[in-house]
Amino acid sequence: MQTAMTRKQWIQKIVFGLLGAGSLFVLFLWMKHIHPLAFFLFFVLEIAATSGIIAFHPDKCPILFKLSITALALIALVEAGIIVWEHTGMGERIESVDQLIDIIQNAEWGLLVFFGLTLLQVVVLPVPAWMTVMAGAAIYGSTVSFLVSSAGTVLGSFICFFLGRKFGKKIVYWMIGQEKAEQYSKLIFDKGKLAFVVMMVFPFFPDDMLCMTAGLTNMKFRFFAVSVSLTRPVMLAFYSYFGMRIPFTTWWGILIWIGIFAVMVAAMVPAKRFIERYKQKKNEPKPLVEIQKTPPSDKEDGE
Repeated sequence: MQTAMTRKQWIQKIVFGLLGAGSLFVLFLWMKHIHPLAFFLFFVLEIAATSGIIAFHPDKCPILFKLSITALALIALVEAGIIVWEHTGMGERIESVDQLIDIIQNAEWGLLVFFGLTLLQVVVLPVPAWMTVMAGAAIYGSTVSFLVSSAGTVLGSFICFFLGRKFGKKIVYWMIGQEKAEQYSKLIFDKGKLAFVVMMVFPFFPDDMLCMTAGLTNMKFRFFAVSVSLTRPVMLAFYSYFGMRIPFTTWWGILIWIGIFAVMVAAMVPAKRFIERYKQKKNEPKPLVEIQKTPPSDKEDGE
């Protein structure tokens, strides 16, 4: 008897099916110049992975289904990296916002390149988030920069979590180092979910590393997705709307940003106390017998 797929599984199939179609479109549109053998390999792998996602049942063939999703996600990520690297001049070292502005403006699809930069900045690119956001704000305005960078950052955070969850410790150790991975996974485990949310808000914590190591813990993806979607855009909003008005390159701008960060550090003190009280209250033993809210009536006593 065939097991019916759940709504979540149907949505998963549709999303990754669209990703497969999109990656094939990108392959033929922007990657015709690559070596024919590499082009053929990309094409075959994308067709095979997309077909596997559509054909395999998530419950009856879970290994093959997950393998297809993993292969397609990695191929799409490699494609995005190749396009950004070759068509935008990312091979050169990025040291300023002006360089990023030139890269985005000289690209054929500037807004898409900006989105790709914000996504890859979370996963692999050694570029600070404030640089990409401020470059987008200078070109497209604060609101567009905030929306696009938020979408790219949140999606990049999902990819980091996915890498940790699907590939385990080996890839996380390789990307961020064993010592840091164990340190942050222990931090998440000891401090709890609420602490993870607080760390996502403040810029002092390595958000990208925390997202990747969160995949190594028992944290559910639903909680992670909601937390990241609500917290990571907070600092991006600061950079988008105030980054150009309060520049990092002037002494007075640096002083103002130091003041902003100092306020955020001060806000961490009550946040830490709240977390400790929450954990203490949560760990308090519950009474074995529930205490009655109203005393029994005289009639009941007589009986």
